[in-house]
Amino acid sequence: MKSNVKVIALHGAYGSGKDAVGAAISDLLRERGISCYNKKFGSAVKRCVWALTGEPMKVVDDKSYDWPVFDYTRDQKALELPGLNTTIGGLLQTFATDVVRNQIHPDTWIHVLKAEIESPDFMSEVGEGPAAVIITDLRFPNEEMWLETVGAIKIKVKRPFMDQVDELLNDGRSRDHLSEQDLLDIDFDHVIVNDSSLENLEDKAYKLASSFEWED
Repeated sequence: MKSNVKVIALHGAYGSGKDAVGAAISDLLRERGISCYNKKFGSAVKRCVWALTGEPMKVVDDKSYDWPVFDYTRDQKALELPGLNTTIGGLLQTFATDVVRNQIHPDTWIHVLKAEIESPDFMSEVGEGPAAVIITDLRFPNEEMWLETVGAIKIKVKRPFMDQVDELLNDGRSRDHLSEQDLLDIDFDHVIVNDSSLENLEDKAYKLASSFEWED
């Protein structure tokens, strides 16, 4: 990892507000002249599911980051897959963890993301100025261990009353799945509690991001 690049990783159950916090941190850092790139362990998972289902991802945010962010929308994740007895969201969970992590290698998605952010093309895009790679889907201890080796800032986003959120995110994913549980008891560098409005959550993210420093 280049010395001018800081890695910021976010953990939290689905619906906790990880992506909103990541985008808010990016907005504040970009105001300070720091380039920001959203990366996910799950991006390669979604590309595989795209190939399996033919359901393409969409650009969901082309303003908060200096690189287009492709993802499945909430409506897409709720899409039923005829004959497979699951949804796009359910397939993402099962394929990423139960198939690839458990049957191939638990470090597969780490390997893919590491190769991506160390690639010559990405390093050329980043350049020599200060930059942040913001990872919004930290889930597993081995991911956390790799992030430790690159000096990442690890943030947990907590949202009370997640049982109410489940009803809002009825897309086939399970809050009881291993991918939503494995890091719940790990110590984080910072914790942000999402217990009010989106504006309040963004204010908390801005305040935290204002404390981040880059070496000259």
